[in-house]
Amino acid sequence: MKKATHQGTCQVCGRLQKLPHGLSVHGYTTQFGFFSGQCRGTYGQPFEKSHDLISKAIEDAKKLIEKHGVDIWELSARPKFIWAMDYNRKGQPWFKCGYEVVDDHIQPFSGYRDPSKNRDTLNSLGLRKIYLRNRNVNDALVDANQGRVSYLRRTVKELESYIEWQNKRIESWEEKELTLVG
Repeated sequence: MKKATHQGTCQVCGRLQKLPHGLSVHGYTTQFGFFSGQCRGTYGQPFEKSHDLISKAIEDAKKLIEKHGVDIWELSARPKFIWAMDYNRKGQPWFKCGYEVVDDHIQPFSGYRDPSKNRDTLNSLGLRKIYLRNRNVNDALVDANQGRVSYLRRTVKELESYIEWQNKRIESWEEKELTLVG
């Protein structure tokens, strides 16, 4: 393995990374004791030499904004699921829950039964009954999903900022020399 002699900026995330054969692996987590994920700019040419990966990153961000817009509308009008927050091993904070209406409340469930405890994950994930309190079921589901809607709105703003940042980088791009590691 060759020792890095230069540094360059990742086209996708903008972080300074070591080279010799494209950018080094970055953007991963070891939160659960193993490598998980990586930046899409890994192994690509540094921004100082190219901006070919940025167009795809912008396109993907626009598609995600569109998808989140549909999700926000659905969760604010006619939700089909309850979204709950509980970080899993992949670092994903949200998961969909099914539900059933029982008397005066909605009972969320994850649809997974833990055989070692002979119960569903409702108790271990902290999902609780949602009392209707003189509301119809749809209104109670809309209220239950407000955390997810807020999260999606914040994510859309972050994606819009990301697109603006990347567009400015492309506008002012010119090839530059790489930074020596020293």
